[in-house]
Amino acid sequence: MLRGQIRISNFILMWVFILVALIPGRVYAETEQLKPVINFNTDLYYNGMAQNLASISGQPDETELDPEKMTITYQGRRLDGVIYKETDEAPTNAGKYNVTVSYAGDDIYESVTETKRIDLNPMPLSYNGFKTEETIKKIYDGSSSQEQEEIPALKHEMVLPEDEDQVTFEFDSTRFYNKNVVSDNFLILTGMKISGDQGYNYTISTISDEDLKALNENLSDDEKIKNTDCLIAAEITKRPVGIYLTGSDKSYDGTSDLLSYGFSLETEDLVMGEEIAITTDAGFAPWYGEEGAKIKDVGEYRIFAQGGYTIEGLGETLGSNYCASREVICSHIMYEITPVEIVVEPTYRYKYQGDDDPLLTYSIWRVTTRDSLIDGLFGDDELYGSLVREKGELPGKYDIYQGDLNNGNYIIYFQNGADKFEILEGQEVVETIDGNDYYSGSGGEVGDWTEEITPTEAFSGFLLLLIVVVAGIFFIRNRINNFE
Repeated sequence: MLRGQIRISNFILMWVFILVALIPGRVYAETEQLKPVINFNTDLYYNGMAQNLASISGQPDETELDPEKMTITYQGRRLDGVIYKETDEAPTNAGKYNVTVSYAGDDIYESVTETKRIDLNPMPLSYNGFKTEETIKKIYDGSSSQEQEEIPALKHEMVLPEDEDQVTFEFDSTRFYNKNVVSDNFLILTGMKISGDQGYNYTISTISDEDLKALNENLSDDEKIKNTDCLIAAEITKRPVGIYLTGSDKSYDGTSDLLSYGFSLETEDLVMGEEIAITTDAGFAPWYGEEGAKIKDVGEYRIFAQGGYTIEGLGETLGSNYCASREVICSHIMYEITPVEIVVEPTYRYKYQGDDDPLLTYSIWRVTTRDSLIDGLFGDDELYGSLVREKGELPGKYDIYQGDLNNGNYIIYFQNGADKFEILEGQEVVETIDGNDYYSGSGGEVGDWTEEITPTEAFSGFLLLLIVVVAGIFFIRNRINNFE
């Protein structure tokens, strides 16, 4: 009996083992839990905001994780040496952090904990992004050197606005890339360091090999830029030099133009050992007068010029490194415009006794430097005032005088005024006056002037003609009566 029961028990156990052996995969598949997905973020850089260095999530197309069972903690040291105590707040500042990601587990996902060291890197600043409130400038001095004390506080265009007052840039030395006056010049800053409360959150990028090759192409070995150097835009300005005009006196010619000129230089303004010269072009037009006014009239003036000239370098000197110390250059001394000589000769004028005087006219000749004569005055010039004649109203000839005829730009030589005015008695035939004459008192040229008959002269002629006609009629009638 007992032996039979043992056999039955063994039989049952055998079938249990058989069933377990046949379906183990099915049993374990239904009871296995999923593993949460953990990602650690790398290549992170300071940006002024808190940054999650890791994340945890469920498997794709599966149930999401329970947020209450997820934890991410951070612990480490900032790059300024400050300990970052364990916390679930994501770090903001550059540093090295141990990041621990955990999930407590549930019916679907297993519990898991992973820890990894993550670097939050400082922000890389470009090597040529430096700036100052005003462009750094120096006057050309023949060298590329630049005093550090003359460079204002440096800023960088990539530094966050909220950090600007807490980031300081310092450097060991500086020099200009090109010692001459050129466009796109810059300063080379060596040994750049970053300090300040937020300085550790930034670093400076090195110059790429490609950029370094281009920058050093025209530099000698002792001038070559290193890949750790930094650059900032700067300018060398032209060196002012005193440039002065030399001129001469001239006789009045109706213009303010200076015809004969030269230049003098303040040589002490030049860099030692350098020389320059001045050349002019068609636009160079110096004048007598004042800086803002050209004056043509007789007097003493300085001479001025603006533009129309070029500074040329002599030898190895570059003229482009220099400029005039004044936009309008001038002379040290005064020069004189002197009056020009003219000859004034009255033309013959007449009237009948009792009539008003006609306008007194004259001819003008200008005396040249060769003692020859040229008709007329310069340009639109005219003489002021009028000629006068000798007093008298009886028939006869009278002299004409200069009177108050004048112009300050001319010295008048008055000639041949004797017997140039005549008072006629009765009807006398007078030759027509031809010539290039000027009205006395008007200053206007009349040219080919012809005497006109006045109303008094016309009436006198008519009365004389009437007397002749009446006498003729009387004479004819008397002859007829005598004949009868």
